[in-house]
Amino acid sequence: MPNMPLPSACGRRPWPAKNRHAGLLPRVPPMTARALSCVLAGIVARPIEVEVDVAGGLPHFTIVGLPGGAVRESKDRVRAALRNAGHPAPERRITVNLAPAHLRKEGAAFDLAIAAALLVADARLPERCLDGALVVGELSLDGGLKPLHGVLPMAVAARRAGAARLLLPAANASEAALVEGLEVLGLDSLGHAIDVLAGRAAAVPTRLDPRTLLHESRPGDVDFADVRGQAVARRALEIAAAGGHNVLLLGPPGSGKTMLARRLPTILPEMSLDEALEATAVHSVAGLLGDAPLLATRPFRAPHHTASEAALVGGGRSPAAWRIGAADFVTTDSGTGIVHIAPAFGEVDYGVLMAEQPRFESGGPALLNCVAPDGTFTDEFPMGSGRFVKECDRDITRDLKARGLLVHQEQYVHDYPFCWRADSDPLIQYPRASWFIRTSQFRDAMLANNARIDWLPEHIKEGRFGNFLGSNVDWALSRERYWGTPLPIWVCESTGRAEAVPSFAAVLAKPGVAGTEVFDQAKAANPDLSDDLRVHKPYIDAVTYDSPFALGAR
Repeated sequence: MPNMPLPSACGRRPWPAKNRHAGLLPRVPPMTARALSCVLAGIVARPIEVEVDVAGGLPHFTIVGLPGGAVRESKDRVRAALRNAGHPAPERRITVNLAPAHLRKEGAAFDLAIAAALLVADARLPERCLDGALVVGELSLDGGLKPLHGVLPMAVAARRAGAARLLLPAANASEAALVEGLEVLGLDSLGHAIDVLAGRAAAVPTRLDPRTLLHESRPGDVDFADVRGQAVARRALEIAAAGGHNVLLLGPPGSGKTMLARRLPTILPEMSLDEALEATAVHSVAGLLGDAPLLATRPFRAPHHTASEAALVGGGRSPAAWRIGAADFVTTDSGTGIVHIAPAFGEVDYGVLMAEQPRFESGGPALLNCVAPDGTFTDEFPMGSGRFVKECDRDITRDLKARGLLVHQEQYVHDYPFCWRADSDPLIQYPRASWFIRTSQFRDAMLANNARIDWLPEHIKEGRFGNFLGSNVDWALSRERYWGTPLPIWVCESTGRAEAVPSFAAVLAKPGVAGTEVFDQAKAANPDLSDDLRVHKPYIDAVTYDSPFALGAR
C-alpha cells in the first residue's frame, strides 16, 4: 500500500507545521505609552503615572490601579470621545494602569491623559509628545473638555513633579497660570489636544500676573461702613481685626450678628499672595471659586444655625482637608518632635482621639501607632522599620523635603516621652489595651469622705491628697508601667494561683525570698538611685519566694 499521511483525530489532515500555531489573527506586538496626570488628595494633588498598553487579543478595555467609580467609567467616555473626534479607539486589548497602585484614584481628570496615551500606544501620535507634560481633563462624549475642580493644586503638583507643560481644559487655564514657571496650554477639545500633540496646531500659553490680580481685586457688595449703631460690637470687631484676635458674638436672632460678621473681612488687612493662593486652592477643590481665577478677598462662611457639629467640621470617608487637633499638654519643651505625628502616646493623646471621633459621621481618625514598645518603628513605617525613632528624624525630614511637604524645620530638645529609668524602654506613655479600675466613678464620694477627715497637717486635706482625689482618673492594671502604684500580686509558676502581699516588708518575710540583690547591685553602680524604686520595675520583678500553693515551686 502506498505511503499516505495518517488522518487526524477529527478525520482531517493536520495543519502544516508552519501554520499550526499561527492562529486566526496576525500577532500584533504590544505597545506601551505613559502620560503624567494627577489626583486630588484633600487640598493637595498627587502626581499619577498613566500607563496604557495596547496588545493583541479580543477587544477589551481595563483600568487598574485602585480606580474609583468615576475612573472606571472613564473607558466609556474615552471611547465615545475618540470616536466622535475622528480617532476611534483600536479594537484590541487595552489595559490602563494608574500608578502608584496603593493610592485611591477618584474623579474624571484622567480622561484626557488616558486618551492621549492610548493614541501614542497605538502609534497615532508621536512617541515622545507627552514628555515633560502633565495632562488633566474630563472628556464629554462629543470630545469636548469640561472644567475641573482643584486645578491650582494640580498646577503646583505639575511644577513640583518637574513638568514643563500643563495641558488642561481652556476654562481652567487662567487658574493654573497663577503658578509661575509652568507653561499652561488651555485646550478646547480632544481634537484640539490631538492636533497640538501631533504638531499640527499651536496652543497659546496662558500667562497671568497673580500680584496684579491681587491688587486689582474689586470691592465686595458689603462694607463695614454700612453698620449703623452697634457701637460696642463695632469696637470689639475693630479690636479683633487690629490684633488678629478671635471674637464671639452673642445675641438674640435679628440683632445683627451675621451682618456684623459678614462685614468684618472688609476691615481686615489685605491678603498676601501666599494667603490668596492658599484660599484659592481650598475654594477650587470645593468647587466654590467661581469665574475669578484668584480669590483676592478674605472669605466668609455662614453655616446655618441648625448645622450639626459633624456638618461644621466636615465628615465622610474622604475628607477634603485635614485639621490639627489642639491640645495644651504638648509644648515646644515637652513634645515628641517629628515622631508625634498622631495620637500615639498615652492617655492624653487617646483623650484627643476620643474627642475628635464624634465629629465624624462615620469612622473618624484611627489610633495610629507605628512605634513598638522598645522605641523602634514597626513594619507599618517601612522607611524606619526596626530602627529607633530618633535615629530616623533626618531620613524623615529628607523625605518630606524631597516630596515638597516640608514647611518648616527647627530643632528642639524634648523631655517627653523618653524615660530616664531604662534604656530598653524609652517610651513612658504607650497605648496598650488594658483593664482599668473605674476609680473616677467614686471621685465625689472620696472627696466627701476626705472633707470629714481631720488631717494633720491640715493642708494635706486641700493640698496634695485633695488634689490627687480631685484629678483622679481610672487606674490601669498593667505590669508594663513604670509610673503608678505597683500591684503587689505574685503568681505561682506551677499552679498559676496568685496571692496579694500587703507590704514590701511582708515580701521580705516570705520563705526563700530571693532577687532583692538586683536592686542592691543597681544601687551600688548608681548611688543616686532612689530607694523608692526598690518596689518598682524592673527591680521588684526579680523578687521571688517559695510558693505556698505547690511544694518546691516559686
